[in-house]
Amino acid sequence: MSELAKILAGSDLSEWADLALQRAALLAGQHGSSLSLLHVEDRAEPPKVSQIDRHGETQQGFMEMLADEAKAALDARAVALAEQHGIEIGVHVQHGKDFVEIIRRAREEGAELIVLGAHGQHYTRDWLLGTTLERVVRKGDRPVLVVKKKPKGVYHRVLVAVDFSIHGQHALEWAMRLAPDAEFHVLHVCDLWYEGRLRAQGVSKQDIAALQREETREHLDELDRFLTSCKIDRTKVKPYVKPGYPGPTIATEAARLGADLVAIGTHGRSGLFYVLLGSVAVHVLRETECDVLAVRPVAAQFGVP
Repeated sequence: MSELAKILAGSDLSEWADLALQRAALLAGQHGSSLSLLHVEDRAEPPKVSQIDRHGETQQGFMEMLADEAKAALDARAVALAEQHGIEIGVHVQHGKDFVEIIRRAREEGAELIVLGAHGQHYTRDWLLGTTLERVVRKGDRPVLVVKKKPKGVYHRVLVAVDFSIHGQHALEWAMRLAPDAEFHVLHVCDLWYEGRLRAQGVSKQDIAALQREETREHLDELDRFLTSCKIDRTKVKPYVKPGYPGPTIATEAARLGADLVAIGTHGRSGLFYVLLGSVAVHVLRETECDVLAVRPVAAQFGVP
């Protein structure tokens, strides 16, 4: 895959969003990409009369004043980042629903990647549903890089979780496109869902361990076939299989490896929420300490909400 041509980074002007802007600028410099920064004035409720009176403004004038202040703040960030990385940065401030405008702007500009901070002003670690981040990942149609750490340079060690589906293939290909010089660990988690039932039926630990080894060998063979089908440089990839539950195992492995990026496809199999995002992806987005690249299915087509 080619280098990135266009990147869009969203900002609510929080310190966490600033981490996303820093990563987006670093990537733009690395790939020679164009970079746009977007702030959305998402005012679900009109300002209070006391706020307007205090500034001697009409409601419309007060809203325009807030937008001007946001534009000035974002311009200042853009100037500093452009000078630091030797890139050109476009700045946009719009009124509307934040996740809608982020998705719309990405489509209008043809941005290939959306970069967002993990926290922002309204983030809670244990409640992802309903946040701007979750909605952009779930309703959008292009990869989203979720930034959790202050960038210290390009990505060096990437963990890619795959399940042998086309979604895993796209996640791996996108990760290698995003971080072409990184070390890649490709993990498939072998979920022995029947292990508890075997223990309840009195199957010995030795027999269960033997079953795990057999399953691991079979999944390693399947992982090898999967990697052969991907459009990647196999010499950069270290494949392995681990038994366990996918979400927690991925998060644990990311910490063990010291990964600075985890890449995962976002598709689900059941549940009102999970059918569009995927329970494993939700767990990874919540629980990993490093940045996360969430890659939507290529065939996903959503109308702007």
